[in-house]
Parts: sequence; structure tokens; C-alpha cells
Amino acid sequence: MSGKIPKALATSLKACKALLAAEDYGAALRCCLEALGTPAGETHYGLHIFAGAAAAGAAGGAGNGGNSAGNGGNGAGNGGDAAEAERFLRRAAELQPGEAAAWQGLEDLHARQHAAAAADASFDGAARQAAEDRWVDSLERLAGVTAKRRKIDVRLAR
Repeated sequence: MSGKIPKALATSLKACKALLAAEDYGAALRCCLEALGTPAGETHYGLHIFAGAAAAGAAGGAGNGGNSAGNGGNGAGNGGDAAEAERFLRRAAELQPGEAAAWQGLEDLHARQHAAAAADASFDGAARQAAEDRWVDSLERLAGVTAKRRKIDVRLAR
């Protein structure tokens, strides 16, 4: 964006950055969305980077777009998601394709999504195995109880 940034937008950017630094991703996302609704905000590269970081953080800590947003995930239920984060970061990359922050944010977002999917698959396998182990243990205990009952029945029959 060329020219001066309107004072209201500059104030919003500072507020969004502070919320990101505090890892309050839900509030940061709301702040960014409000600022993006203004004519100056629609085409502001940094605001889209902040919005991408906030949405990623609210989705569970994915990506920070080159900012101080951190990797927390305290924004459960705040409306952010990875698809929304990707949309904001792609828009930032369209606005200024030569700037690295949007591309780094997209790369980080995709890497975290891949890592999360791999961890979920690993957890699912481990959970399935644990459930099978519990099932086998239960069956073995049941078989043991049944065997003891048979012994008692045999003794009583004598």
C-alpha cells in the first residue's frame, strides 16, 4: 500500500500485534477482522499477516507468519481455523509476492498441519492397540473367572 497509513488503521495494527504477542488469538483475530473491514485494511499486507497468524493460533497454534505471535493454542472456540489462516496468508502473498513473511507463514502452516496429521495417525494406532490390549486382558480375566467357576462347580458336584 502506498502513502500514509490512516491513524485508525495504525492503532488497530498496534492492538492486533499486542494481542498476538500476548497469545490472545481469538481477540487478535476479531481485531484483525474489524480492521480488514475498512478500505485501507483490505489491502494492507501486514494486517493480512497478523490475521493469518491469529487464525492459525486460534486453530491450535499453527504458524506465526514471521511475527511474534508465538505457537500457543489457547484460542479453542474462537473461530479461527487453518483454512482461514491460509486464506489470509495467501491474500498477503498476492498483495506483496516479494515479501517473505506470507510465504514463511504458509510453509509453517502446512508443515504444522502435516505434523498434526501424522501425530493423529500415530495416536490413532496407539489408541487402537491399547483398546485391543484392554479387550484381550478382559477376555483373559473372563476366561480365568470361567475356569475358576468350573473348578468350583466340579468340587461342588463331588
